[in-house]
Amino acid sequence: MTTGQLLLWIIGLSILLYFIIKWGVKNGINESMLVSEEARGKYRQEQEDKVQRSIDDLKI
Repeated sequence: MTTGQLLLWIIGLSILLYFIIKWGVKNGINESMLVSEEARGKYRQEQEDKVQRSIDDLKI
């Protein structure tokens, strides 16, 4: 494979990757869809508990 062919492969793959990412963003595929509802619920509960502990500490 010559340098020119390698360069064409890299450019072609870059263009393909650009359109795949563009399609994914257009269709609403983002990080929040990759995380399960249970994991989000657990994280939300941990954050609420942390806030409640901070409030309790301020009351003391």
